[in-house]
Amino acid sequence: MSSASNNDTALRQMRNLVLVDVPPNLASRLPRMVVDAAEMVMAANIDKMPEILATERPDMVISPLIGPKFDAIELAVQLRKAAFRGRLVVICDKLPDPSLIRQELENQALGFTVSLLVLGDKDR
Repeated sequence: MSSASNNDTALRQMRNLVLVDVPPNLASRLPRMVVDAAEMVMAANIDKMPEILATERPDMVISPLIGPKFDAIELAVQLRKAAFRGRLVVICDKLPDPSLIRQELENQALGFTVSLLVLGDKDR
């Protein structure tokens, strides 16, 4: 099975999601397998992340790379401090070198998995 297929399978198995400061126009661009999760909670910012993780126990947290109040690095730090053990999916538009961003996020992601979901022109 290819790594893309493995990634798709992993995303389908995520049933409890927290979307952190994901604007509606970006949420509408998420793959159907993500949007069809059994439970989805919207969070306005990362200030309440420890409480949200404790009560919702999400498999996946989804966030834009850069939001109006925080960026994905700050979120990764908060998730690490809260002992999150799921998957952080960071949404962004095309980047010159996505591997650099992914590596920086992974440096903060001790104990959980990071995926970078790069949305192209066809996703707009």
